[in-house]
Amino acid sequence: MMATTNPHVDLVRPSRDGDQFHYAWAARRTLAMLPPDAALVGVSIEGVTPGEGEQVSAGLDAIDVAEYVGSTDLASAARVT
Repeated sequence: MMATTNPHVDLVRPSRDGDQFHYAWAARRTLAMLPPDAALVGVSIEGVTPGEGEQVSAGLDAIDVAEYVGSTDLASAARVT
């Protein structure tokens, strides 16, 4: 028996919903950079900072949001999550 697909099922919407969640979450996180003494110094969406592309090749496409604490330089940052 051949499987049938429902033409009324939207396969794109769940992916877009996930994208929208990450954009909103990242926007809220950037607010943590506003205080003058903030440890969070950078947020990168859909990848790493431009200078890190050569340092971080494996898994680069899997980064939705990266947070940089202390420095936006990967080697100097206290933490990157």
